[in-house]
Amino acid sequence: LSREFGHQQALTAGLDHARGDAVICMDGDLQQPPELIPEMVRLWNEGNEIIFTIRRSSAGVPWLKRVLSALFYPVFRALCGVNLQIHGADFRLMDRRALQALGEMRERTRFMRGLSTWVGYRTTSIPYTSPPRRAGETKYNFTRMLSLGIDALLSFSSVPLYAGALIGILLSLLVLIYFVFALYSSLVTHRVLPGWTSIALLISGIGSLQIMLTGIVGLYLGKVYEETKHRPLYLIRERIGVDERVVSP
Repeated sequence: LSREFGHQQALTAGLDHARGDAVICMDGDLQQPPELIPEMVRLWNEGNEIIFTIRRSSAGVPWLKRVLSALFYPVFRALCGVNLQIHGADFRLMDRRALQALGEMRERTRFMRGLSTWVGYRTTSIPYTSPPRRAGETKYNFTRMLSLGIDALLSFSSVPLYAGALIGILLSLLVLIYFVFALYSSLVTHRVLPGWTSIALLISGIGSLQIMLTGIVGLYLGKVYEETKHRPLYLIRERIGVDERVVSP
């Protein structure tokens, strides 16, 4: 590449240029054992279209990375609705049909492990034990791991936007209660300082309106976010009795 564009973009470039009926991507540090390739090809010949690999253990992985990884998968599943394999790796085999479907998704914030799961198709997985790194050191420090995790969540879920809208609505209800309290204090108890009621009503009214409008903007922004990704509405694995010349999904 002309410069370093990032791990996910590099994977995309490799998959875009790969040829063949099936394509395997793997790291070059030998922590993803090439000995698994014949088994992956065998499973592909049996009709599986995506073969994932699952790390059973990783020698020398810092405890903080293990903790963050254990937390990431349930959070990702809950927020994104994608059944991402726990401790999954980028070491996988993809059938040409699945690869073409993956290639249709050109969003810039990419999480390839999630996208390859999202496309569906017939999948299976192989567990493996990651051996110690023979030389060098990982390029994925804490900052890059955190950035990848955030990108993964944001590229698959608009729940944070909708959560912001929900919080805005709840706060608006609290402001409305305070609005009623201010009127009660002024008209019934009369235990307020002169001018306090008008200031309280003005601040609470404007604040409530701002929060509600921000929540509405968040809802629409969530819809815009989903549209800008341009993911296909559906993916076809096989056509039976249907003409190939149909409207593109």
